[in-house]
Amino acid sequence: MNTHSDSYLNNAIARESNRIDEANARDEALNAYIEEGKQALLAHDKFAGLTISQFTTYYFADFMEGRCADHLVSLAGSLKSNSRTHTFLNLETHLAFIDKAFEGFFVQNMSTITAAFDAELKAA
Repeated sequence: MNTHSDSYLNNAIARESNRIDEANARDEALNAYIEEGKQALLAHDKFAGLTISQFTTYYFADFMEGRCADHLVSLAGSLKSNSRTHTFLNLETHLAFIDKAFEGFFVQNMSTITAAFDAELKAA
């Protein structure tokens, strides 16, 4: 037998469940938006007002206190020396730095990205 309090509880549970579902759907949509944005930036397109030039500046000036420029010069030197094993390892390391920096760039600019996402949702 259901009491009035059971109905209130069920309604509260349903509202909370809907709120959680909406929050999860928004998070999933935002994550998809970010993944598309990463691809857009890599293709030299703008994303949420951000450009590949801004990422490059972040990469060489801010990420790891600018040491990535040193590593890039080291990579260029290994390419010139024709040391294939050393060059491949250097290239893999540099690509890992770039991936980590790309994630850091997006974290640093999350408020800008979220604002652009919310504006697109409102406009839709």
